[in-house]
Amino acid sequence: MKDTPTRANAQDFSQRYRNCYGWLEKSPTEKVLIQITGVDTNQVTFNTVKSKGFFAYCDKNVIFEFLPVTRGFIPTKDQVLLFTRIPARQFQRGISNGNTAVQVLSGRGFLTTDLSLELLHNAFVEPVSYEESFKTFDKASCVALSLNFALTKTNLYFMNRQAGSFDYKTKTITPVEIIKQEVQDLITRSPWLANLNVK
Repeated sequence: MKDTPTRANAQDFSQRYRNCYGWLEKSPTEKVLIQITGVDTNQVTFNTVKSKGFFAYCDKNVIFEFLPVTRGFIPTKDQVLLFTRIPARQFQRGISNGNTAVQVLSGRGFLTTDLSLELLHNAFVEPVSYEESFKTFDKASCVALSLNFALTKTNLYFMNRQAGSFDYKTKTITPVEIIKQEVQDLITRSPWLANLNVK
């Protein structure tokens, strides 16, 4: 969603986007990841991953685009993140700690963490594909297979629920019966997963 701060919409802009993460459109081809930290009738204050305390004046046609909440696993170069929506906080647009939960998957399960510019930078500015994530499995404790599925060395996860087991030595997934076909279809559609078996 794109929006431009004006003196007339400053109160609504503040309610919708204060403490939210999004993009500042510097040009039609260049965007910078930001977090809105303050809004008044004159200006919007924001931080970037590199610095704090920038501002944009209202009524100057400054365009902000707010990140949609992506529900599911997002791989980064060194983590697997699970984003979920907090349903009771729909009044804010984009991604914020008030409307989005993020968990880091490890070999022992999930650890809840706060959103940050650095975390979102790794997820959205320097994205890692599911194929690239899977290729790190020899060194990593977990990998994201798709938006819905992730593996640790011993378990299959469907979103935040353990949905089966995984034998790393034989590369065999044993999913719960209700999602077995979905796991098989994922492997069929994803050539880089060809060495996985479904039991």
